[in-house]
Amino acid sequence: EHFRLTRRAAEDEQIDLLHARLRSTALHDDKLWGVPLTSEPAPDSRHLLRRFLEARDWDVEQAADMIESTLAWRSEFGAAATQPDAFPGSECGRDDSGSAQIVLRLEHVREDAFADVARYARWCVSLHEAAIRQLDLAGQHLDAAARPAYRIVVDCRGMSAYHFGGAARKCARHLAGLMQNHYPDFVGETLIVNAPATMARLWGVVRRVLPAKFAAAVRVTTDDAAAPAMADFEVAQPPAVKYAM
Repeated sequence: EHFRLTRRAAEDEQIDLLHARLRSTALHDDKLWGVPLTSEPAPDSRHLLRRFLEARDWDVEQAADMIESTLAWRSEFGAAATQPDAFPGSECGRDDSGSAQIVLRLEHVREDAFADVARYARWCVSLHEAAIRQLDLAGQHLDAAARPAYRIVVDCRGMSAYHFGGAARKCARHLAGLMQNHYPDFVGETLIVNAPATMARLWGVVRRVLPAKFAAAVRVTTDDAAAPAMADFEVAQPPAVKYAM
């Protein structure tokens, strides 16, 4: 208990230092996903600042640099205005329990989806942005244990070789760079359903050598019984757009 309290105090100090660092900087914007970053007092921003610090191993300067570059990139990319309607086969909203989730159905993702890296990245960013808007990141009730997150569900029915081909891997590498540079980890779970038996068996072996935290956040099943149903939803403002297939 003493160790936990000491660690919490040290983390709170780092959050305060990051907040002070941002207040001393001319930012592109003083809000991120609707959360004020520099206002005083800062209870609304503490959780989001914690997530950026976690993404940079609690290094204040690196976390501040990440936030600054993220704000600049978002302004140039137009991340807040993206809408997840560029490709079929994807949904973003809430499941029947009210949890935010992204559903990707591979049978509807055609080979030409990977022909344009920039277009693919904009599609994926739009899905993540829509999911993040479903999360309560500014709630003053959030504490160190609270981790608002969304789920990614990948339905492997109709999976083809091109889903893992050279063009798809190139798109994935580009997207991974964007996510690492500009997003804290908001994914609570990745659920892969209707996976081929060979994939499920391979995952059973590979997960043993992966970091335990990562492995625990991924589930692979050969059926779709574990997939939460997608409820009808409206994405919170801005903008109020109904994302559907």
